[in-house]
Amino acid sequence: MSLIVICGWSGSGKTTIANILQKQYGYHRIITYTTRSKREQEKNGQEYHFISRDAFQKMIDQKAFFEWTYFNDAYYGSIKKDYERPKSVVILDPAGVKKILSIFPDSLVFQLCLSKELARKRLAQRKEQPKNMEKRLSMDEKAFAQLDAFGDRILSIHIEEKDQVEDVVAKIVGFLAQKEAYNKDLGGRQ
Repeated sequence: MSLIVICGWSGSGKTTIANILQKQYGYHRIITYTTRSKREQEKNGQEYHFISRDAFQKMIDQKAFFEWTYFNDAYYGSIKKDYERPKSVVILDPAGVKKILSIFPDSLVFQLCLSKELARKRLAQRKEQPKNMEKRLSMDEKAFAQLDAFGDRILSIHIEEKDQVEDVVAKIVGFLAQKEAYNKDLGGRQ
């Protein structure tokens, strides 16, 4: 199974990057479920499956989720059957990353890293309310600090203000190509 996990602070471009990996590189995008409000430009079933808290709780009770968490005042989860497909990409928060690495230790986890100032600027461009923005950034700072314990199991992609989304995707795809070439070379030596 080749699973790519994308994680990062609010405003880091996770969804856009996962969509490009799906559309241009043939990855199956695992669409997670959430109880958060849909943003104006989002479509149900494309960025997330937007459901009520009651519906989410029913899915928890039915053990439908592979992993789920409460993060930034909303529930998020992914269902078990989606992980059966090869060559998949999923967006997860730090709790989801921990769960995935415990079950699929060979997953490739890319953490999109950007400064708090750049995250704030990007959230403001999305017309995020200042009070909510600061709360989200504070929660992100605490949550993502937990991933430091995983060391080199998580690949950091540093994002600067000048970087375009294509630059970030190129870094990820470049790493994947290097890994594939290494695995082919290693296979030929056995």
